[in-house]
Amino acid sequence: EMQGLQPGPELREMLLGMMKTGYEQGGLDMSGLTDSQIVDNWHFHIFPNVLVNQYSFGYWLFRVRPIDSEYSAFDMWYAHRVPDGAEVPPPVDTEVIPEGGSCGGVMDQDFSNIPVQQLGQKSPAFKGCRLSSIEARCRHMHDIIDRYLNA
Repeated sequence: EMQGLQPGPELREMLLGMMKTGYEQGGLDMSGLTDSQIVDNWHFHIFPNVLVNQYSFGYWLFRVRPIDSEYSAFDMWYAHRVPDGAEVPPPVDTEVIPEGGSCGGVMDQDFSNIPVQQLGQKSPAFKGCRLSSIEARCRHMHDIIDRYLNA
């Protein structure tokens, strides 16, 4: 027990119930998916610069386009499922977010970390970084590419 919190359902169980209810109310049939496929974010990296986050409601596709050693363009596409029998909405226009503009709360938070990380990596005190499991996979991929190119 932590600071007055009572034992109860796990967050994952609560989230799964909320998502199933929401999908049902929205007319999306998720009966063919496992609990993991409904709740989890499936992350795929496509060489050399595309990331796909697959969710039960659709997918997000990100492409990083390096401009120079200090700057990259970040393309984002969001695709969401349409309920069976519903009319597919018309395509949306491409929206270019100017530097400093908002890409939504989560992406804004992620992007706000980049300048601080870049400064830290240029610091004389920087001796290396600790990578997440996803970042470690990307680093491994680049190590393999370097081996092929230097063979």
